[in-house]
Amino acid sequence: IVVSEVIFESKETLFQLAESISRLSPDGIVFVVSGIDASGIIQQYAKHYTVPNLYGSLWTKATKIHEYGGRIVEGMILVDSFKNRTPTDREKNFDESYIKQFKANPNFAARYAYETLHLFADAVEKVNTTDSETVKAEIINTDPIKGITDDYRMDKFGDVIRKQSLYIIKNNRYELLD
Repeated sequence: IVVSEVIFESKETLFQLAESISRLSPDGIVFVVSGIDASGIIQQYAKHYTVPNLYGSLWTKATKIHEYGGRIVEGMILVDSFKNRTPTDREKNFDESYIKQFKANPNFAARYAYETLHLFADAVEKVNTTDSETVKAEIINTDPIKGITDDYRMDKFGDVIRKQSLYIIKNNRYELLD
């Protein structure tokens, strides 16, 4: 149950944010902010209060909360793109190709951009036009959509419906939860 939201602007100090959160006496705090902002708030909170359970969004994870937060974020649970325990051939091939080309591990943005481009190209090929309404209809009606790690769906509004995975920060690393 979400008891309250604490929305902030850059003019507020991290201490003021931590103080606002503490007045709520939360059992847990869910962060939907960058890893830098979340780690700063958590560190200020920990200076004065007992830290409750910590949770974070894909944004928080992608912006390296595990690096900026230090020991205080150990045990934090975050949501991110679905990951198979045993990678599929599609996933292995994508990862190997990406690493070879960019000398870095692919993140969610790289995966989603790749999937989006292929979804668009496949739709254009199927309908044999680049008319936006025709291509959009084809994309929305594609079911299931082949993703890198798994197949997913899209609703009539264009919102993606796909599996997510939970991760926990252990030893300054993200570990996939069962």
